[in-house]
Amino acid sequence: MEHLKYIKGMDRLIQELPTQYRYLPLFGNILKLEYLKEFDYEKWTDLYNVRLLVADEAELYKIQIFMKNVHGSLSFNISEALSGFSICDMQEDGYEQDTRYHIYDFENGDFSVYCEDIEVALLKNPK
Repeated sequence: MEHLKYIKGMDRLIQELPTQYRYLPLFGNILKLEYLKEFDYEKWTDLYNVRLLVADEAELYKIQIFMKNVHGSLSFNISEALSGFSICDMQEDGYEQDTRYHIYDFENGDFSVYCEDIEVALLKNPK
């Protein structure tokens, strides 16, 4: 997760997660997937965002991933869990700003999406 320090909220997420949970493939359980359309009044165009809530197998820790300006093809297979879930920062590979991040399941290809920006947050149990 350290290589993703440019993602908003990642520093805090790393600090709050125990060391043994600082590995994205542990968060393969999809609890919620929302596809949101909003209008950008500056660019005068529609933007598409995705809010993904994932958890570890025991659901002790839940991470909300908010992907901004998702485009291209949003594809995923309905399954019980993602295996090999990862986020890649594609900026150094010369990708356009609007495809900076690739969020995908590198094991089975069950989920794959590109987006311009990401925010993450650890959702805590209030108990």
